[in-house]
Amino acid sequence: MIVDIEKTTRQPEIDYDKFLIDLSEDLPEPLPLLSIGDKTLFTAGNLSAIVGAAKSRKSFLCGLLMSKFLSENETGTVVYFDTEQSLHYVLKAGRRVHKLLDWDEYLNNERLKIFKLRELSTTERLNFIKGAVNHFHPALCFVDGIVDLVLDFNSLSESTMIVDLFLKLSEINNCHICSIIHMNMGSSKARGHLGTQLTNKCESIIQVKKNNDVSEVTPGFCRNQDFESFNFRINSEGLPEYCDEVLKPKVNSKLRALFEPLLPLNVSLEFNILRDKVKDVCNLKSNRGAELKIKKGLEEGIIFKNSLGYYYYIPFSSDSDLPFPENTDNELTF
Repeated sequence: MIVDIEKTTRQPEIDYDKFLIDLSEDLPEPLPLLSIGDKTLFTAGNLSAIVGAAKSRKSFLCGLLMSKFLSENETGTVVYFDTEQSLHYVLKAGRRVHKLLDWDEYLNNERLKIFKLRELSTTERLNFIKGAVNHFHPALCFVDGIVDLVLDFNSLSESTMIVDLFLKLSEINNCHICSIIHMNMGSSKARGHLGTQLTNKCESIIQVKKNNDVSEVTPGFCRNQDFESFNFRINSEGLPEYCDEVLKPKVNSKLRALFEPLLPLNVSLEFNILRDKVKDVCNLKSNRGAELKIKKGLEEGIIFKNSLGYYYYIPFSSDSDLPFPENTDNELTF
């Protein structure tokens, strides 16, 4: 029996005309959805990302941007997906936006829809977001945070799949999708292969860096013209508000000289090990003296503690783009 290999392996016919660009067609510019000053930040049908270290107030920035869009546009829905926080803190985030807009903070508004996806599995979260965007057709969508939609943010296949899906969703629904992602430790780049894929496809990369009480927002990359950097802080009512000055981190040369060789780049130590090293280098007889130096280093933003309780050091330069996370054990990670 002779098998026609060409017939058995023949692929479905492709409609090439469907993807052919007609240069004679007169199309308008992408619809601007949100601008900073006179510079367009978000346009319909595109992606963006907010990148920052832990506790740099990325979620607070989302609140500012959501309130800005809703106050400047009479129509258009905003959808916000929170993938990691408990109900109490997701409610607080939603009510912050209502306060910024002078809306009743205990009364739902059809133009702002907030979803808590913490209890869902990774696959369930992704399917929920896909379904919700197709159902509500929002103008603007925030995903806080995108790493909870993959099992491995260093997987090239998973990262490509997520970004491709967001490109398709934004194109079909003519909406803008903004993802929130942490930056790599010791770098200003977004985390892992997922961050790289996202950066390559985004219209705007917005960087947030916290310097003491002030968060600085700068353009990491913009397909349009770079927007002008701005700063915000949290006021006495717990609301983000714009401010003028960025407070620079303190520079204590003696403490830096102490911790820099003890915590070289990419090295982190448990508290007891670091304490013993400080005690030995400073020739201290008691643990208390070493503990006070570690506490001072944390307070002045010279050394940092991660979520696992390990201490690390980031070299400081006044011209550096490196983040300056602070030890805020009593502060929630936003």
